[in-house]
Amino acid sequence: MNFALYRELLAHRPIRRLLLVGMIARIPHSAAGLLLTLHIVLTLDQGYAAAGAAAAVMTIGIAVGAPWRGRRVDTVGLRRALVPSVVSEALIWSMVPHVSYQWLLPLVFVGGLLTLPIFSVIRQSLGVLADGDQRRTAFALDSIATEMVFMIGPAAGAVVATSGFTVLGLTVVGISTSLAGLFLMWFNPPTRSATQTEECQADQRHAAEAAVVSAAPAHLQEAAADLVRQGQHAPAAGRRCCAARWPTTSPGSRPL
Repeated sequence: MNFALYRELLAHRPIRRLLLVGMIARIPHSAAGLLLTLHIVLTLDQGYAAAGAAAAVMTIGIAVGAPWRGRRVDTVGLRRALVPSVVSEALIWSMVPHVSYQWLLPLVFVGGLLTLPIFSVIRQSLGVLADGDQRRTAFALDSIATEMVFMIGPAAGAVVATSGFTVLGLTVVGISTSLAGLFLMWFNPPTRSATQTEECQADQRHAAEAAVVSAAPAHLQEAAADLVRQGQHAPAAGRRCCAARWPTTSPGSRPL
């Protein structure tokens, strides 16, 4: 493993800061589901079926709200798009531990609907901040950070819940997630790259299809290779365009 690539990537302050805030902000999210389940079971005495229903309601809210939140980030910018999430995370998750199960269900639905899109924003911003081979390294680092989050968050949530502090734990989840949203609004990482010509975009799609083949499992490689064959018709002008715009340099040598 070439650790120099990671070192060169982390030398860029915006990328380093984005990866750090992404890791910290995801920990409350990863703990929320387990905390909510144990709060319903241990504090409200409703059983695991009721806890599963609440988790399903929250998941439906996330599924319904995700396209709308993504569209808002794209059309009005990150800061304005995060305002509803920052407010709702603090309010709803501070109310959830103090209400009955009947009121908890609509609250967690709204909480899922307006949840902070931390995972998608971090990955999208990394795709803009990193170029070429750096992008793959940045995504690898983000994947490592995500794995660490899901080792730390649920374990911490289980310790808090089994110690009898589910009310405090859920409140901390909401406040900390809201603070993470405020930090993202202040940091305001880019979520859209500069305008490119159709030829450059076609060449980038070809590169992405090639990456699909290299990342696909062995039994899916043939299907993935079909994507590359479809992308091989991209005009050579596109490759010349992108080569002129992004000359080949060593990773990390191009300023962000």
